[in-house]
Amino acid sequence: MSDRQAQIDEIAGQIKHHRSVWEPRLTIMIQRVSKAFGEAFKSISCVGEVLLSKTGSSHNNHEDDFEKWEIQIMVQFRETEKMQLLTGNRQSGGERSVSTIFYLMALQEMARAPFRVVDEINQGMDPKNERFVHKRMVETACKTGRSQ
Repeated sequence: MSDRQAQIDEIAGQIKHHRSVWEPRLTIMIQRVSKAFGEAFKSISCVGEVLLSKTGSSHNNHEDDFEKWEIQIMVQFRETEKMQLLTGNRQSGGERSVSTIFYLMALQEMARAPFRVVDEINQGMDPKNERFVHKRMVETACKTGRSQ
């Protein structure tokens, strides 16, 4: 039993060490994506945020269960509502499309590629949001050193 406990303790120490290296980097990346995502949402008079949930949707305290970790996209399209988790059921198709393209654009600032192809990203968008998203896409693609 003592040998097994020693192995468990050693592995737990290794996990703690590796986590202390990659978790702060992950946090910084999520913050950068969230900032870009939030700025895109602000440009259409809405609110958006990207979070790292370490407990998953269940809200149980399982911070060490990495399988439960997830990226959560929070959105607010109307002043009369609170920030809500982006899901396939809560928001309209157009709102999900706007959220998806803004999230992809926020990620685009983190990854280098010469270009990206996204098919029918405007599906479900009303003409107003289509114009906003198109303008934002052009602005993002025209920045120096950015992919198209």
